[in-house]
Amino acid sequence: VNIMKKRFTAFFISILCIGYSKAQSISIDVAAVRNKSQKVHGANLSVFYHFTENLNAGFEVNRFFEHRKTKETGEFLLSSWDYDFNVHYYLHPFKFLVVYPLTGFSVSVEKESSSVETIQSKQLYFNSGGGLMLNTKTVKPHMEYIYANGNRKEHFLIAGITIELELKK
Repeated sequence: VNIMKKRFTAFFISILCIGYSKAQSISIDVAAVRNKSQKVHGANLSVFYHFTENLNAGFEVNRFFEHRKTKETGEFLLSSWDYDFNVHYYLHPFKFLVVYPLTGFSVSVEKESSSVETIQSKQLYFNSGGGLMLNTKTVKPHMEYIYANGNRKEHFLIAGITIELELKK
């Protein structure tokens, strides 16, 4: 497990360095996220590096806040953190609209707390989906659907704003 953490950290740092050196612009996204499978709400924060006008990749963090669930063993509180790496490819069917497919992977860290015990689990998911974004100047509203396929199938809806910043060369 430690070697996987070190490899993931090295990969993450490498992508950031390569991305920053090649990026045309960066964007920061703030959004609300809904896990349709678990019926929970959360917040999304992400940073994307735009390599070209059409291709970008970035890291996202989703926080799903504590909510009450019930199962055969009793009531418990469920919360989670999701860490995603996704790639988008922008298509411009209209001047005012950007449509994009996405792919990537995510690691979800879930915590179940009851009066008896606390259980934490990690899951790896492969992401696919797509999104729509209004092609405005700097602040761009967007909506996204992500299908996460792992030991469970998860469906996410994300709605928020993207703030795009040009990098000086």
